[in-house]
Amino acid sequence: SRISMSAVAGLLVLFLSVVAHECAHCFAAWKAGGKIDHVLLAPWGGLTYLTPSRNARVELSIALAGPLVNLAICFAAVLTLVGLGSPILPIFHPFQLPPLHARLTAIDLFTLVAWINWLITLVNLLPAYPLDGARALRALIRPTYGYRTAVVFSWRTGMLTSACLFVGAWA
Repeated sequence: SRISMSAVAGLLVLFLSVVAHECAHCFAAWKAGGKIDHVLLAPWGGLTYLTPSRNARVELSIALAGPLVNLAICFAAVLTLVGLGSPILPIFHPFQLPPLHARLTAIDLFTLVAWINWLITLVNLLPAYPLDGARALRALIRPTYGYRTAVVFSWRTGMLTSACLFVGAWA
C-alpha cells in the first residue's frame, strides 16, 4: 500500500541520511587529526563521540560537517526535482510531509530525500546540546571567552531553545 511503501522509503532515507551525517563528522575529525571514540546510531538519529579539538576552528568544521552534508544531499535532490519539473516549495515546510503520489514514484523518493535532509539540517542547527548547533556556537564563542564560558553559554542557550520549543509545541 501507499502508506507502507512511503513509510519504508522514508525510514530508509532517514537511516542513510543519518549515517551520511555521522560519517561527515567522522571524516572531518579524522582529517583534522582527531580521534573518534565511537558512533551511536539510534531510531531518533545518531551521535558521534570524539575527543574534542583544542582548536575552535577545527571544532566548528567538525560540528558543521554533518549538517552541511545533509544540506548538500537536500540540494542535489531539489535540483533533481527541478529537472523533473516537480514543485519544490512543499519540501521546505518543516511540519508537513510533502504530498506523495498514490504509488511511490521516483519523484516521491527524491521529495523524501530532500525533505528529510532539510529537516535533519534544521534540527541539527538548533543551539541545544547534543545537536551540532550548540557545538558550533561553543566553537564560535570559545576564542573570545574561553572554553568554560563557551560551554556554559551554549548550555544556557540550549535550555532557552528547549523552553521555546516547549512553548511553541504547547501553543
